[in-house]
Amino acid sequence: MDVLISDLHAVFSVLQSGVIPDMSAEELAISISSVVNHSLNTLIQSTPSVTSKDTDLFCLCLTVIGKVIASQSSKSFEQNVKDFYEYVIKRLFADSSLMQELVHFLKYQDRFLFHLTAKCMSSFVIYDININRDSNPVWTAMLVETFKESGPGYKLDTCLWSLTRVIKGILRGHGLSKQDD
Repeated sequence: MDVLISDLHAVFSVLQSGVIPDMSAEELAISISSVVNHSLNTLIQSTPSVTSKDTDLFCLCLTVIGKVIASQSSKSFEQNVKDFYEYVIKRLFADSSLMQELVHFLKYQDRFLFHLTAKCMSSFVIYDININRDSNPVWTAMLVETFKESGPGYKLDTCLWSLTRVIKGILRGHGLSKQDD
């Protein structure tokens, strides 16, 4: 797990600088997917083995995913960098597999993880609407389910925040290059 953390830290640093990491887009997508799968399996087990290191790793992973999406739509990055990150996004969210896994994290009571997951999902939905002119069906179904079944509380609040963020992103029409919270 320490290797995954150091790899993600390195990727995040590279993302900040606006260049392509020293790994292929496929390797980056696989690395991110493995962290999400590891985190989901750890939380599903709901054993005392969930550590702050597991939580930190998942939070870093969500941050990297958000930064990958923001990097793809950044006007300041070169086209080859944008193309690299676009491939990573397509690989991660192909067939909505990552989105479905992220929805599972919304079942846990940790408000910070819930918010960070919703932020990551919203970033992808804005990207998807800007690129494909279509919203993600998994995200839409999650919102509908939450609005139908959830009473007042953090889950409903976070879903409303997510929907508001997506609407703002669409209306502003400039993707995610300006992160607004």
